[in-house]
Amino acid sequence: MNHTRLIVITVGFTIGFAAVGAASFLHSEPRLIKSGFMTNQTVAAADLKPVRLVGTPFVPNIHPHER
Repeated sequence: MNHTRLIVITVGFTIGFAAVGAASFLHSEPRLIKSGFMTNQTVAAADLKPVRLVGTPFVPNIHPHER
């Protein structure tokens, strides 16, 4: 069976993803966002406070035969 089209498409996607990955390394400076409305203070995107979770935490049932 001739898989030439599949190979060409796969190689094309691989080269495309490699180009996008290389471009992301070139532009890897931290992104700054505005905090609040109408303020001059900027905050790095990684410095955001974690979101408060509401509800009971998930506890896996590792012994289903014991209830």
